[in-house]
Amino acid sequence: MLIVIEGIDGSGKSTQVKLFPADYKLAFPRYNYFFGKIIKLILHHEWGKKLSPYLVAGFFALDRLMAKKTINGYLEAGKTVLLDRYTGSSQAHQGAKVSGRKQQKIIAWIDWLENKFFQLPQADKVIYLQVPPQVTRKLMLSRKKDAAEKDFVYQQKAYQLYCQLAKIKKWQIINCVKQGKLLAPKEIHEQIISRLD
Repeated sequence: MLIVIEGIDGSGKSTQVKLFPADYKLAFPRYNYFFGKIIKLILHHEWGKKLSPYLVAGFFALDRLMAKKTINGYLEAGKTVLLDRYTGSSQAHQGAKVSGRKQQKIIAWIDWLENKFFQLPQADKVIYLQVPPQVTRKLMLSRKKDAAEKDFVYQQKAYQLYCQLAKIKKWQIINCVKQGKLLAPKEIHEQIISRLD
């Protein structure tokens, strides 16, 4: 079974990945690998914002392609694989850089590249941690942020697009905030588990 956890920066994805009992866990991008190193350079420099979202999406897709064999190996053995970010992440983050028809086109192109051309493993369940950027901004105050994480307007656009994608693609939406405060990690974890039954 392939499970993906999605959400904007600072929404608690890595925390939930740690809590989840999976046979194999992987976070994208993989910063210690070739394409992940390129992505890290792009994300941590202002010039990265000026690059074509198609080019950036291509690097993310290639990073995932390099992990395809490993992921498929676990899935074929009947294991549970948990991914922190996947195709939906590229669609939300790169799509947030443009609007209107351009946004629709890049979302469709990423879908074609990753799912049809590269034929990456398909997720059985996608869990979307819905946390508004007003909340994540407070949570990331003490964290070293990349260029995208520092851009609050961009984070708002990514959040809006994530919410749209979650509804269109019928992801499991976990509302992680109650009365303006983030729920406890264990409470969010229990909600995730209940959606997988």
